[in-house]
Amino acid sequence: LDGPVGIVVQGNYAYVASIFDSGFQIIDISDPTNPIGRGEITDGASGATELNGAYKLTIQGKYAYVTSFGDNGLQIIDISDPDSPVGLGEVDYAGAPVLNVVTDIVVAGNYAYLTGAASNGVQIIDISDADNPIGAGAIIDGQRGATRLGSAYGIAIQGNYLYVTANTEDALQILSLPTFTSPTANI
Repeated sequence: LDGPVGIVVQGNYAYVASIFDSGFQIIDISDPTNPIGRGEITDGASGATELNGAYKLTIQGKYAYVTSFGDNGLQIIDISDPDSPVGLGEVDYAGAPVLNVVTDIVVAGNYAYLTGAASNGVQIIDISDADNPIGAGAIIDGQRGATRLGSAYGIAIQGNYLYVTANTEDALQILSLPTFTSPTANI
């Protein structure tokens, strides 16, 4: 837990991403007075190759989706055995060009939506195959009516809309998702 920055609590577990450890930790919190470290995985171990500078995460089903600052990527981790998480598929800047300085993530259905602060945009990743996630689309500042994605930082999803905070724009950009691969912007 050197430099923990991302946390999700679900059931009896806390899932933590640590930027300086370049890792992911599962903590049993069933007894809040005695949390117990269970499984962990670091960059380069157990199939995980995109955890350098692990930053934000989300959990869906038996998978953790962890972003990385150092690798400019996304690592999918099988968390079905809390004592032994296993790295599955990953995607980085080479396969998804808007993943430069990944700052946040949300997952909906078969897609992960990630903000790329240095890319000034949102990268969409098809996660339907956990072993082989692929870039499925993106929108950057200045495209399709999006004018407020400078240093895209935070992201949330509600219905057919993505809500993206833009750090250098001091703004909130709302993106309509009529289809998952071709987002359009609404202000």
